[in-house]
Amino acid sequence: MNLHLQQHQKRKESLLTLLTRSAEYFAGIGEDEKVESLKQFSTDLQNGDFSIVIVGEFSAGKSTFLNAVMGDRYLPSFTSETTATINFLKHVSKSPNGHTMQIDYKNPSTPTKYGEATKESIAKNVSTLGGDQVVQDIESVTLYLNSPLLEQGITLVDSPGLNGVAKGHAEVTERQIERSHACIYMFAASQPGSKSDFEVLAKLSERFDNIFLVLNQIDKIKQSEETVESVVNRLRENYLTFFPDHKMPEIYPIAAYPALVSRTKEQLEYPDNSMQKDHDADARARFLELSRIGLFEQRLWKFVTDGEKTIQELRAPAEMIQHELAKRSAVINETLESLADAKDADEINVRIQEVEADLQIIRENLEQQKGSIQLEIKELVSDIKNSAKSQIEEIRTGLESKINGFTDLESIQTQIDRINRQVNRECEQIVEHLDDEFTSSLRKKMNSKYQEIAVLANDKIAETAPNSNSIRTIAFEANTDVRINMDAYDQKTKEIEQEMEELRKKTDDTSMKKLEAIKVKRKMDALESQMIQIQQEEQIKLSFLGERPAVERHTIQTEHKEGRGGIFGFIGNVFLGKKSVTGTKYEVDDSAQRKYDEEREQLRKEINDTRKKLEQAKNELYSKESVDPEVYDLEQQRIQQQQLYLQQQRDKYIAEYSEKLQQEQQKVLTNIRYEFEDYLTAISREISKMVRTNIRGKEEQIAKVMIEALDMQFEKQSQEKQAKLQELVDILQSDETERAEKRKELEQEKQQLKALAKDVLEFISEIDSINVDVIKQESKQTNFA
Repeated sequence: MNLHLQQHQKRKESLLTLLTRSAEYFAGIGEDEKVESLKQFSTDLQNGDFSIVIVGEFSAGKSTFLNAVMGDRYLPSFTSETTATINFLKHVSKSPNGHTMQIDYKNPSTPTKYGEATKESIAKNVSTLGGDQVVQDIESVTLYLNSPLLEQGITLVDSPGLNGVAKGHAEVTERQIERSHACIYMFAASQPGSKSDFEVLAKLSERFDNIFLVLNQIDKIKQSEETVESVVNRLRENYLTFFPDHKMPEIYPIAAYPALVSRTKEQLEYPDNSMQKDHDADARARFLELSRIGLFEQRLWKFVTDGEKTIQELRAPAEMIQHELAKRSAVINETLESLADAKDADEINVRIQEVEADLQIIRENLEQQKGSIQLEIKELVSDIKNSAKSQIEEIRTGLESKINGFTDLESIQTQIDRINRQVNRECEQIVEHLDDEFTSSLRKKMNSKYQEIAVLANDKIAETAPNSNSIRTIAFEANTDVRINMDAYDQKTKEIEQEMEELRKKTDDTSMKKLEAIKVKRKMDALESQMIQIQQEEQIKLSFLGERPAVERHTIQTEHKEGRGGIFGFIGNVFLGKKSVTGTKYEVDDSAQRKYDEEREQLRKEINDTRKKLEQAKNELYSKESVDPEVYDLEQQRIQQQQLYLQQQRDKYIAEYSEKLQQEQQKVLTNIRYEFEDYLTAISREISKMVRTNIRGKEEQIAKVMIEALDMQFEKQSQEKQAKLQELVDILQSDETERAEKRKELEQEKQQLKALAKDVLEFISEIDSINVDVIKQESKQTNFA
């Protein structure tokens, strides 16, 4: 068992022992009424649990956290559904009939339903999975679970949150927070706080001092991007950015799922998507350390056991015993004095007359106290009414500021819808808050001035219900019609837009033509450059050919046979053959010249072919519409001047219309503001009326309760005085022996009482020595520790 819970358990057992001894003491002297009161204290103390409320959206992991602190997976985790009822988790031994689920309905005539707490029945009856009927019909669900934590006297309260799915959930949750020993407001590390969360927290922090902030799912923080400490500080910074003047509670980072994995008997997969379920003792220890839940639990149990509420719960019964013992001690001492001084009948008769006079004084005090209580209740009522006026005026001022800030008729209807929702919500909050304030203030006054009757009255005061009539809020409807002739404006604007559209088309067309002209010009320039280049190449190539070569002449020596002349020449030709004759021959060689001419002709042909192609390309470009690009520049300048003129005309016309429209809108807004003032006046009257009605009903009920308590106190005091009177009569009628025996009995009782009173005083001193634990509040950023 946790150390803090162990210490509390010891104190609780000590108090139970004192209550038992006190009940036995008062039973021995015949004070049956006191015995019953002491037994009731014992029963309440034995049955009483520490109440811890969990608040937060479903994505924050509330169910996983509850399972983790209980040590096993008792509750299903809702992935897409949200809690729809108040759910009490208690130990199975608390079940009145052995069933593990108890369903209580909003309709008092509907009997409580009992069943078994299966995952299916839990999901069906505590979440929106069960449909609208869950929200509409079920008040609360109590689950009786066999958890070691719950066995230690802990009741966990799972709430639907302050942004609950049904009207009234916020108020129910707030009442649970007020009654609880501690409240945990849970955030998810993936989204550490929204503006709506912070608004709720700012409101709660002003009213309650038992709220812890828990940042859950820190194991999902990507360590490569940020640390746990940086997310905690970001949560703190976000809150203080929205509400720099508010204080915020301590923040504790935890990871509920690895804590559950380390504690549960089930084999749960961890880390995510690892498929690893069979974790040994070392792994579970690592998961528990990673979760940081142990540090938070130690802090939570310390606050629960040493907080103001718990200390007062222990102190109140002890103070009651001390008070009753002091009263009895006074009676014993007075009786002993009476026995010692009872020398004759005259003295006893004087004392009897004194007691009778005391009874008369009690009667007179009763009537005075009745008048005083009624007067003080009326004063409280007056204070509450003044407080109502102040809060109504505050709402009025805030709403007037909003409506006066409206300048846009297009969005004003959306704003008005928001105002209507805000008015409805704030009006109901004022009525309920003032009802609580009235009851709380009355309790404090009764406890300080009428402590005797406060004990008798407090429980009944808590049972007094506010008036069940709901406030009749009036929806504000504004006439946003603007009466101005739009036809002429639309027609003229349309004409200008058409002209401007035509000019835009001309501009586009001119731009395209200009681009085309630039392309043509660039091509022409390129062709001209090529023509010049060809001419240059022709000259270069011709120069490479050089001068035309001359025709070459060659002398060739020839030899040929020639017949011999005469008669003997014929014979010589026959026998000797013809004679050889040597001669000279001349030849002309013009091949180099012809080759030169061929190459020159080929060169000229190639150049002429290229020139013809370029000429053809130029002719093709000339065949197109070719305009100097500068012509189009001039055309564009002319079009731009026309556009500028049209734009000026349009702006002038729009300005004239806008001025008329603004004037008309201002008239409409002014009328709306006048109508809104009348609306606020009507709302103020309605709230004041409802507050008066509710408080008047409470005033009558509480006055009746207090008067009944006074009558009960008078009856009690009268009985004590009558008992005293009878005791004196008995003394008067007794002899000396009987008186001596009576003195002996009283002396023995006095010693018994002193011993008991001593132990009660020591217990109260021990309780007073406890340093009352409080939740640290932060008003500026501090580093995470």
